[in-house]
Amino acid sequence: MPFLSFRAISWLERIVGPGSHVFEFGTGGSSLFFARRAAHLVSTEHSGEWYEMAGRLRDIHGLGNWTLILRTPEEAVPSRRDPADPSACVSAFESGSFERYARSIDDYPDDEFDLVLVDGRARPSCVQHSMAKVKRGGYLLVDDCDRPYYASALRLLSGWQQTDLTGLVAYHWGMHYSKAWRKPG
Repeated sequence: MPFLSFRAISWLERIVGPGSHVFEFGTGGSSLFFARRAAHLVSTEHSGEWYEMAGRLRDIHGLGNWTLILRTPEEAVPSRRDPADPSACVSAFESGSFERYARSIDDYPDDEFDLVLVDGRARPSCVQHSMAKVKRGGYLLVDDCDRPYYASALRLLSGWQQTDLTGLVAYHWGMHYSKAWRKPG
């Protein structure tokens, strides 16, 4: 089960089907959810430990449609780089450059994915790199979109139809803020 609101999970159950191509930044419960429903899942992970765990889960469950990518952060970057800047490729939670991580989606053609989930590190940068990769009529879902430093990246999505998926999450106190944007066309 993805660590998203019940509302977001219900929405994803309607959106992701046997023909779907999905890309996600960050692995976890969402990975198994997508791999069991979609034609193809690509997951980029920054943590070697999570990457290894996800690989074991993929193999145990026989999910050959799931491609895992490991992009660990590069050496520390100057502290003056702002995590709110989509071109900075830095995280508010960890040091280092997440440029290779955010750019991992660039290895795929434009208009490739029906859904991109941004739920990992350097999210403003991941949003920026994902926009061209979402198919026309496809979706970009951003978790924890209430964080103020995501605002500049989310403004890049003006003109995309927005769906609020805020709601309660299992085993979590309070509201969980996610939104999806549908690419025009």
